[in-house]
Amino acid sequence: MSRSARSSKQKQQQQQLLRLAANQLQAGALDQADQLCRKLLRLAPSHFEARCLTAQIAQRRHQHAKAMQIVNQLIEQFPNRAEPSVIAGEIAQDAAGPQQAEAWFRKAAQAPDGDSSRAWLALGHGAMQRFDSEAAVVAYTNALKQRPDDPAIEAALANALTTHGLAKQAIPHYENALQAEPSDNTARAHYASTLRQIGRFDQARANYEQALKNDPHALNAIVGLIELELAVGDSDRALTLVQQALEAGLSHPDLTVSYSRLLQQAGEVDQAIAFVEQQLNNAQSMPAGYRSILHMTLGSLYEKAQQYEQAFTHYRRGNDLNPRRFEPADYEEFIGKFIKSFASDVMKTIPRSTCESAVPTCIVGMPRSGTSLTEQILGCHPNVYAAGELNRFHQLALNLPSALNASIPYPECATHITQQALDTLAQQYLDHIRALAGDDTITCITDKMPHNFMHLGLIRSVFPNARIIHVMRHPLDTCMSIYATRLSPAHSYAHRLDDIAAAYTQYRRLMAHWQTVLPGTDDWLLTLRYDDLVTDQENQTRRLLEHCRLPWDDRCLEFHKSERVVTTASMDQVRQPLHTGSVNRHARFKAHLHTIEKSLAPFVDQWHT
Repeated sequence: MSRSARSSKQKQQQQQLLRLAANQLQAGALDQADQLCRKLLRLAPSHFEARCLTAQIAQRRHQHAKAMQIVNQLIEQFPNRAEPSVIAGEIAQDAAGPQQAEAWFRKAAQAPDGDSSRAWLALGHGAMQRFDSEAAVVAYTNALKQRPDDPAIEAALANALTTHGLAKQAIPHYENALQAEPSDNTARAHYASTLRQIGRFDQARANYEQALKNDPHALNAIVGLIELELAVGDSDRALTLVQQALEAGLSHPDLTVSYSRLLQQAGEVDQAIAFVEQQLNNAQSMPAGYRSILHMTLGSLYEKAQQYEQAFTHYRRGNDLNPRRFEPADYEEFIGKFIKSFASDVMKTIPRSTCESAVPTCIVGMPRSGTSLTEQILGCHPNVYAAGELNRFHQLALNLPSALNASIPYPECATHITQQALDTLAQQYLDHIRALAGDDTITCITDKMPHNFMHLGLIRSVFPNARIIHVMRHPLDTCMSIYATRLSPAHSYAHRLDDIAAAYTQYRRLMAHWQTVLPGTDDWLLTLRYDDLVTDQENQTRRLLEHCRLPWDDRCLEFHKSERVVTTASMDQVRQPLHTGSVNRHARFKAHLHTIEKSLAPFVDQWHT
């Protein structure tokens, strides 16, 4: 045998051993994978891929020191390769924490040689965990460039796009993923939910039903299909689906919530209470999050039954099951940074963008203050696209230091703002909302992210002609409604009444600041009181439309008949005609609100004057 033939045979043997070792590692057979790697390294002691696999085996065995020793040797010998830094990031995830892991993954992502797709995937997953969907979209897009035929990356990118408010752009990526993996029920259920979100109900239903053909017990598909039928008003079909799932022995908090909603709609509140109580009794060994959902559901049901002591008991128990992650002093300092960074003297020096668009309309305030209702009313106007809660401006604000090449974060970088940066921000935001609307003739696009109240100083600089609607509700009603609602984890203050009151105080502090330092508030800022809206609907709706420079349209008075999809906690309320049932809600729980009633007294006094 010639030398070249012998060399070729050796390479084939090494590739076979490497492939077998990788397969064993993927299957979790660590001992077999280790033996194969040892055999390969006896044949080729410096084999790069075999050494990487050896490090991964050590990491899977939680032998972190050994794994890092191998990785450090590989990085020293192969400084331009991505794979060792990826493994280091995976080790750090186990042993050091997310910050060190991200640093390693970023190093791997920037490596000039090798496959960095795993690094980009990990960066995407990390971004999703910290609710940074924009960064996740960037990371998954880069991963897909390296592995364009990977259905898992397609599905991950689609999920990130949907979370980021770009549901329409997510659709082709879901379709690519499902074309490659038609049996991926998780991707199919997410695809169906995205179709439901953009109003393509028939396609959504077909995909939910396909997922259930693949697996009749697929909970995410069952829950999604129930939510779809509720959204289109087919309560009978939704009830049948819930009952079939329960008869099959399936258990999920969303099933319980859906069934209780249906019973409540049918006027069977007592039956709903009994059902949820039974589910709670059977859930004592379930995770705290599951039990929290059941307690919050019971709170709502008991409140509907006018049994307010039992309602508050369950609201408290549901909230107490969530760990406290909010520090009032830190939040006060955080809000103080905005006040200092956008102080009166600073505002006089900040330029304005050259953007003349009046299309953006921001609806701000505290959660549960009436922002969803306000947007639903506006969304019935033919010249309005209601975009929902967008995190786009928040992400653009956080990325402002990079756009300015500034070393200090937002909002402290306000003194470095340039007109060019503002023009860029304006175009990026307009491109985003125009893509969502899909219609260039729309003259008003609403963004009802309540916490955009933090960014009003920047928003006014980016969009001098934008309209702002500040929705307010009685301070105690607002705080109690937050406490009685399952909000997203981003609302870290929502589980303790004192924390909610502290967050409310800082919100009012910052709004007072904006009204002091931003000129011409009578022109661009409309303060809309929830109580006035529900008691004087037509006049308040006229104020709203006039502020947005929109002609009168009777459809805005029949917002509850709109087929627009609402995904916030107010989705049931905006399907009903206006009523005063939520006005003065706090009075039902007065005995439990003494502490916050005292701390919020100045704002309560202002409300009544």
